[in-house]
Amino acid sequence: MNANGLYNGLDAGAAMGVYNGTNRGVGNGAVSNETNQLNIPLLDRFSGAAAAYSLRKLSANYSGPAIRVRRSSDNAEQDIRFNNDGKLNESSLIAFSLGGDVFVTIWYDQSGNTGRNAIQSTIANQPRIISSGVLEKDGNNIALFFDGTNDNLSLNSEITYTSNDQFISLVASTTSAVNENTAGMVIVSGSSGGVGNCFIIFGISTVSINNERVSWLIPTPYGYAETTTNFSGRNLHILQWYSNIVEYKRNLNLFSLSTVSGGGFLQSTRVPNLFRAIGYNANSNTGYFNGKIQEVVIWGTNQNGNTSSIQSNINSYYKIY
Repeated sequence: MNANGLYNGLDAGAAMGVYNGTNRGVGNGAVSNETNQLNIPLLDRFSGAAAAYSLRKLSANYSGPAIRVRRSSDNAEQDIRFNNDGKLNESSLIAFSLGGDVFVTIWYDQSGNTGRNAIQSTIANQPRIISSGVLEKDGNNIALFFDGTNDNLSLNSEITYTSNDQFISLVASTTSAVNENTAGMVIVSGSSGGVGNCFIIFGISTVSINNERVSWLIPTPYGYAETTTNFSGRNLHILQWYSNIVEYKRNLNLFSLSTVSGGGFLQSTRVPNLFRAIGYNANSNTGYFNGKIQEVVIWGTNQNGNTSSIQSNINSYYKIY
């Protein structure tokens, strides 16, 4: 067994569920507590994701690349894969840069679903991952930088849900003031107007602040719910809708959401069932995100009982709080 078996899908031990790279007392797949389970890749422990984008490996069974990138010097492109420890191969990425800027053309979906890679073929609209040979980072981890002007990534077709069970985790931070006059900054969105078009927005109802609020928007007549507390910096955002309940959790804090427009937001018949884009409002081509994103995972299932464990898994890697 490879001593670096963490995330190695070819490692027979990992295939049996032994994800502890040092194999300290965790034998034959017997994971005894939450601390050991943090070593299990996120999607192997919490299956059924509708889409999953990350700069770490989220499943031992995923064998594809993390991202496809383009360098500015000659527009050459290359897939960047993961190391055996589940981290992005940063040395390969830096070598490819040739000391210039590098942009992401595809953020590969690790969920195992078909046709859900997030893509940007227009050069001017690609988020940056290397600036002048230096990795874009947030905290100590690599990140995608969205410039707030036109950067975005989109799916070829929308993800549609059949119920209002959704669980969305985001690792992101904004790097400029959020202004209501520009409709806030959208981190994920659908693209078809009307029933069910879902947006997650920073700063939708604030005037001009350096802090953020989070809104989960369903267009008129469905209204939206938002946090009543401002915050700032790099955070792990959890948004979930299950039964008739809508919740928002930032790091370890659960925030109340107030329905502030349109009414009826919590009715079980109002389903926010569309997801299409990362980094802007794909319906109106507005609200471009200005900041850094490291991970976006969307489940179309009820994960309420797993909230704390999902957070622990993500935070153990990104060390946000």
